[in-house]
Amino acid sequence: MRAHIASILVVGSLVATCRLLTASEDKKGDAVKMEMKQLEGVWVLQSLENDGKPLSEEQLKQIRLTIKGDRYTVEVGDRKVELTYKLDPSKKPKTIDFSLVGDDEKKTTPGIYELATDTFKMCRAAEVGGKRPAEFSAAEGSGRILAVYKREKK
Repeated sequence: MRAHIASILVVGSLVATCRLLTASEDKKGDAVKMEMKQLEGVWVLQSLENDGKPLSEEQLKQIRLTIKGDRYTVEVGDRKVELTYKLDPSKKPKTIDFSLVGDDEKKTTPGIYELATDTFKMCRAAEVGGKRPAEFSAAEGSGRILAVYKREKK
């Protein structure tokens, strides 16, 4: 009889734990959806530093970013680069991973980001498969890119 009661308690504990994990995953999923919704729109590049080298004002003016759903499209003049991205806003700092659209191997470029109402700051590895940055910097020799965007005014 005691073994039967113990079995019931164990099963009950497992069910409760599964429900808590599912609720936690649901909250994380909601946070991701909310963050993705806030990122949607057109962004204008304000500054970009690549491994310690800043882009010129002229180059900055040519770059726009459009985010819609999980698509991250960078326009440089008449060229477009389309990526997908995944967020984890529960991490400190928040993380973002990019993959080229149509890339069968799904190589990712890891990064971190901050999002304010009209400012999106992102720091990522300069090379596919590079190491995720721990801070927002792109000093010479770091192998990182740091970009700051402002939401385009309508």
